[in-house]
Amino acid sequence: MTEEELPQDHPLRDSRVHALMGLVTGSIIAGVGVLLFEGLMMWLLIGVGVLDAITTPYILGKAMEGEAADDPEQAVEGW
Repeated sequence: MTEEELPQDHPLRDSRVHALMGLVTGSIIAGVGVLLFEGLMMWLLIGVGVLDAITTPYILGKAMEGEAADDPEQAVEGW
């Protein structure tokens, strides 16, 4: 998306939204693990949920930084 397509007051520009999205998706994954599975699979899904809660805000923040870059090649190099 270009700057014209994503206005300055868009919710994805706010870092609090990034953190909330990570917590919600991580909680859903971990909740499914606790409610539907037991044993090793439950613990694996809890781990994936925690990993998702940690990495989603970081990835969304990097995506917003890359979206602001003029050169697409430069946006990829930032990863």
